[in-house]
Amino acid sequence: MQTIMQVINIGRIIAILYCLLSYLSSLISAYLVTGMVRKLRNDLFARIVKFPIKYTDTHPHGDIMSRMTNDIDNISMAVSSSITSLVSGILTLIGCLCIMIVYSPLLTAVAMITLVLSITLTAIMSKFMRPLFLKQQKTLGLLNTQTEEMVSGCKTVIAYNHQDEAKDEFNEYSDDLRKTGMKAQIIAGSMGPVMNFIGNFGYFLVSYFGALFVLNGIGGTITGDPLTVSIVVMFLTTTKQFTRPINELASVYQQIISALAGAERVFETMDAETENFEGKVEFDPNTTHGIIDFENVNFSYVEGTPVLKDFTLDVRKGHKIALVGATGSGKTTIVNLLLRFYDVDSGSIKIDGVNINDMSKKDLRDCI
Repeated sequence: MQTIMQVINIGRIIAILYCLLSYLSSLISAYLVTGMVRKLRNDLFARIVKFPIKYTDTHPHGDIMSRMTNDIDNISMAVSSSITSLVSGILTLIGCLCIMIVYSPLLTAVAMITLVLSITLTAIMSKFMRPLFLKQQKTLGLLNTQTEEMVSGCKTVIAYNHQDEAKDEFNEYSDDLRKTGMKAQIIAGSMGPVMNFIGNFGYFLVSYFGALFVLNGIGGTITGDPLTVSIVVMFLTTTKQFTRPINELASVYQQIISALAGAERVFETMDAETENFEGKVEFDPNTTHGIIDFENVNFSYVEGTPVLKDFTLDVRKGHKIALVGATGSGKTTIVNLLLRFYDVDSGSIKIDGVNINDMSKKDLRDCI
């Protein structure tokens, strides 16, 4: 009776420890995921605010926002759903592998065939899945861009009766996203059945070769004992546990590939060149006289399509200059160049006789 009570008490302690460790595991996982996402978003935003105007002019705003939100959310979901199973899966694989080697090194080599098949098929399927998930994220970014432009410019769209065209353009992006998503889901959805098949195939191989080894008296244990039917049965049970983490990984593989596609887009943005604020000369914005000289300035947004050709302009202290011209004639471009949102192709712009390319951008913009 006392022995039974001891066993019951041990069972209670194990159950309590299991609950506590499960809670602790969830807590650590949540802490790691939220901390990682916070750092990613902070680093990405800190990078974005340092981008030159040229970057934001040539990249859709909705796509940049999608990288900040959707792509990082995909990374978060993949990490949160796989981090616990990944750690337990690795420990299970190592433990099962050690037990299998003790039972029968020869049968372990047979069981390894399934692991090799799983890794090979995963690598092959990844080549098809990753481009699709990357395209899906890019299309989602374009969809967000279309929505952002429509919402921010709704007055203009309504004023020019452009609703039908805007709707058609949105539907086009939406249909493209649906088609890409369907292709990605079809391939990703096949991972689970394929891994189950490989697992069952491995179970068959171990059963077949295990019976063969027992009948022929080969494939003994690591201690030199002969292989018996009971050992083969125990080996089969361990083999099932060995393939379980692989099947669990297959179930979240879609999220992992989607996260990798999102991470690729996020780090592509992080690696983009930022604006250089350094200057070669000291310039005090508080003592400037405001004398501006454009000297033979040439500039083009797109190479081969000049906007300003041999442009010269002198602005004296206290004078007011009106820039008048048709849309696209370069009025805004002159201000963009003066603020160094873009740099001139040739020629120079000077303030109080100092070339603005030699000033720090902070001093230049402070004086304007």
